[in-house]
Amino acid sequence: MADSKELPVKNIINIGLLIAGVLVVKKVLETIGVIQTAQEKKESEQSTSLEEGSTGPINVVNVKKPELSLNPNYWTTIFASINKQRALKKLAPLTKQQVAAILHKNLGGSNFYTAMKNYAGRIYQSKGIFNDDESRLYSVFQSFPTQIQISFLSKTFTDIYKKDMLDYIKGFTNEQERSKIFDIIKNKPLY
Repeated sequence: MADSKELPVKNIINIGLLIAGVLVVKKVLETIGVIQTAQEKKESEQSTSLEEGSTGPINVVNVKKPELSLNPNYWTTIFASINKQRALKKLAPLTKQQVAAILHKNLGGSNFYTAMKNYAGRIYQSKGIFNDDESRLYSVFQSFPTQIQISFLSKTFTDIYKKDMLDYIKGFTNEQERSKIFDIIKNKPLY
C-alpha cells in the first residue's frame, strides 16, 4: 500500500507538470500565431473599436489591420511609436528632417506635397459617373512604399476634399475591390 504522504506529492508534481505543459503549448501557439497574446488582444480590441473610415485618433500601431493606414491620423501614431522605441533605446526623438525623410522616401523629394495632391486627385478621379477606374485607384496604392505615406495621403485627401478617403472609396467600390486595396497595403512596411 502506498504511503499517504507520497500520494499528495505525486498529485502535486503531476498537476505542476500539466500546468507547465499547458503554458508551453500556449506559448508555442502564440509564437506561431494560432492564438493571440494578451498584448495582441489588447491592441486588437483598441484597433477594432476604430471603425473603418473613421478619422478619429488611433492609439496603437497594428500592422495586421491595413485599413488603419487609410486613417488620416495613423501616420502620427506611427511616428509616436517610433519615438517611443527611440526613447527606450535612449535616443532623441525624430527631428523634423528625419520625419520628412521618412515621408518623402521614394516619392520625389522637394515635390512631395505636389505629388501627394496629385495622388489624392487620382483617387478622387477614380470615381466615375457611369464607370469607375479601379486600376487607377490600385495604382495609387501600389505607388507608395510604406503605410505611413498612405496615411499621410489620407490626411492630404481629407484636407483637400473635406471627405474621409476610406469613406469616399467605399462609396464606389465593393468589398472585393477594397479587399484588393488592403492586400496591396498589408504587404508594405510601416515606414
